[in-house]
Amino acid sequence: MHLMQRVLCLFGVHRRSRGAAVHYPDALRSVCRGCHARMIKDQHGWRIDHDPIPAMPPSPFT
Repeated sequence: MHLMQRVLCLFGVHRRSRGAAVHYPDALRSVCRGCHARMIKDQHGWRIDHDPIPAMPPSPFT
């Protein structure tokens, strides 16, 4: 957890974690580096995700 980012989260400034990004068919999903809130990147950019978690896309390797 990044302490400075945690303070920024209290003011509504969230930054996504690059290492936790997952590519879904409709958008990229990740978590906030400070508070671990779910985030989504769609055509509007990164924002906090309030929708239910969708099912993982099927793996092409199974």
